[in-house]
Amino acid sequence: MYQSNKIRQRRSKNQPPPAKVLEKLKLNHVDTKTKINSTSFFMKISWLFYIFLFITSICVGFLGFSYFIRPKSSDNTFVPFGSIRNFPVYDLFDGTNPNFWSSLIPGHYFGLRAAKPNSTIVSMMWFRQRIIPNQGLLIRHQCRQEDNLRKYSWIYNDFRSFGHQNIEDHNLHLNTSFLRVSADYSIARIKIKDVFKRNELHSLILYAATEDDQDNMTVLGSPSEIPFMPIFSIRISSKNLGELRLNFKIQQGDIILKQSLQTHSRLDRLEETIRENLFFYKYHNQTLFVISNSDDINGNNQKINFIAYQVIFNDSMTIDLEILSNQSQSPFNFEDYEIELDRRQQNFDKEFSRKFSLDSFDKNVIDFARITLSSAIGSIGYFYGYSLVDSNRIKEARNYGPIQLLTVCPSRSVFPRGFLWDEGFHQLLISLWDPKLSMMIIKSWFSLMNEDGWIPREVILGDEAISRVPKEFLVQHSNVANPPSLLFAIESLIDSETFDQQWLKEIYPRLHRWFDWFNTTQSGHKPFTFRWRGRNATTKMELNPKTLASGFDDYPRATNPTDDEIHLDLHCWIALASRLMSKISKKLGENDVFEDYYEILSNNQLLEKLYWSDRYSMFCDKGLHSTNVILRRMHNKDQTWFERQIITEPEYDCVPEFGYVSLFPFIVTILEPNNPKLLKILERIQNTEVLWTNYGLRSLSKKSSYYLRYNTEHDGPYWRGSIWINMNYMVLNALKYYSLIQGPFKDISKSLHSRLKTNLVNALYTEYKRSGFIWEQYNDTNGHGRGAHPFTGWSSLIVQIISN
Repeated sequence: MYQSNKIRQRRSKNQPPPAKVLEKLKLNHVDTKTKINSTSFFMKISWLFYIFLFITSICVGFLGFSYFIRPKSSDNTFVPFGSIRNFPVYDLFDGTNPNFWSSLIPGHYFGLRAAKPNSTIVSMMWFRQRIIPNQGLLIRHQCRQEDNLRKYSWIYNDFRSFGHQNIEDHNLHLNTSFLRVSADYSIARIKIKDVFKRNELHSLILYAATEDDQDNMTVLGSPSEIPFMPIFSIRISSKNLGELRLNFKIQQGDIILKQSLQTHSRLDRLEETIRENLFFYKYHNQTLFVISNSDDINGNNQKINFIAYQVIFNDSMTIDLEILSNQSQSPFNFEDYEIELDRRQQNFDKEFSRKFSLDSFDKNVIDFARITLSSAIGSIGYFYGYSLVDSNRIKEARNYGPIQLLTVCPSRSVFPRGFLWDEGFHQLLISLWDPKLSMMIIKSWFSLMNEDGWIPREVILGDEAISRVPKEFLVQHSNVANPPSLLFAIESLIDSETFDQQWLKEIYPRLHRWFDWFNTTQSGHKPFTFRWRGRNATTKMELNPKTLASGFDDYPRATNPTDDEIHLDLHCWIALASRLMSKISKKLGENDVFEDYYEILSNNQLLEKLYWSDRYSMFCDKGLHSTNVILRRMHNKDQTWFERQIITEPEYDCVPEFGYVSLFPFIVTILEPNNPKLLKILERIQNTEVLWTNYGLRSLSKKSSYYLRYNTEHDGPYWRGSIWINMNYMVLNALKYYSLIQGPFKDISKSLHSRLKTNLVNALYTEYKRSGFIWEQYNDTNGHGRGAHPFTGWSSLIVQIISN
């Protein structure tokens, strides 16, 4: 088996060359620490050129040979790597009870589930008992920006034992919390209050649902008894969770009516199912909307998998929930609920203070940081199902799986699913709070890897997740990469000595295969260059064809995509990967074949030869590029559209659009501290006409012709001027690095670090106070939030920025 896996690996011009060739390359690279004259410099560059020709000829042979050894079957795309080896794909929570209930449904305002395939979910909906003009009956269920809630955020959440959330829906304030009392016993409390006391009626619907056809759900008691039952109980017999009992008990409130619904529904249609089973009920002079079964609940010959419990109340109410596993008894006195919740919150505060050291800050800033961390943890979701994947070797997309994923969702309202390049930034923060949880999440991502070494860039699992994604984005392409930002988190765990050795051994073969996949599939047209796949070379609808694989979407690249373009940021990502693989190999006592490769990719003379432009005085992509393109309105009879027009003929040259991509050699700290090019970058960082603002660094220079430009008629600017926290965090890290090592630019790096940190902290805290949310991106002129909100994915790195 080992031999066959080895044969499947395609060779690439970018795989680390043999040791002898590496040694020659090293000897012919200029040592930047040694002072040399210009003649010897150009002689060595000349020798380097001839060696490149030599390596290229070898690579041609490799490529020809790879034709015969590359995978002949398309099935590799759909085979999980190591599926017959001892890699615990499903057992994420080694050594703990498998029925680990937590807030693992981040796309709902409040919901609990176990971290197991096809788990029962317990969630809620609520609505006002009145029709809103031009809007209808407004049911709150899934987190949606169009609901226009004032705010909702976890004020405490440690994932493992408890969470506490506040939701403000205009006059309705909801307080939701959960406690994990023991391995097989969890409880929750929901409190709702009309703070304006409008004397109007409201409905809360608590429900349980499952998508496994083998699970059985029954209500304990007849429908006629439900309005009079002090406790509403559901018994569940689950294939994956065993025997469960759910108890709903109203603690206080002016209760008008209680009712239930027992039916069958797909999980992506639960809200529609509620609407379809609402009936009018006359109460005094008001018509109420009440759930009820319209006919025999088994009349459609489908098993009950959805049981809802509705409580109609006036002003306020409190209701408790119990989840009991394996016939356990109720061991908790709910009169002590608030005391226990407060005790756990105090422990959280102590641990938060110990790990992030924010005592010197104002209490309001500390609360802001704690809420941001808790909301990031509260955005962790568990997903299971099939991903739709295509390959160059097949005609149409196929299901890949079943697979599971534990992930931090970037935004509960817009992106309640997993994104590969976001996850690396998420884990930089999570690993500081709970290293073991972070290792579980990283391990979960590597469990998605296929035999080729590819990991999906966006993971959409289950009916509900699929229903929230436009069809054109459902299919994942197995030749398209995403930045390997998980490397940042892994390196952070290693450097802080908070990793588990066995965990590192388990993921190492997958890291190795991922590294090989990048070098094989994302290589450029000449040695030691790289190119993101997936750009559309034929479109006329985009001002600049997007590069979704890079994570920077509409950031301007070469206007005319070709196989000859090379991408600076991807080169730097692979250099970073080489550095990390070398570090891990040493930690595990493995043969380190990566250090020499890192020395080549990080060699400043090679970097400048490939990517530096004297004409524009910047590091840049190279490709077929026009410096003058426009979107022009076109007409044909009664139709109008916008189409790209190239005014200046493209040439193969630097793409002179200074922004985040231009910073990458600095960001991954492969620039020598005495390299004059470093000063050029630092000068542009602090230039207010380029990147510097009072709110952080903008993504693209104000001088760029693409600054704030639409990419299509309706596709507004995304990475064309807005401030993104993940990249500002990376810049801060680089500034800190260059401020701590000897070099001529140490002082300016230290000054910029201090100023940038102050701007970011003030900007995000001020906007949080103004709007109530953390945002996906920020306006570079006034600091106001833009895009998805709440966005406690990589924007939550502000906690680490405050701490550091």
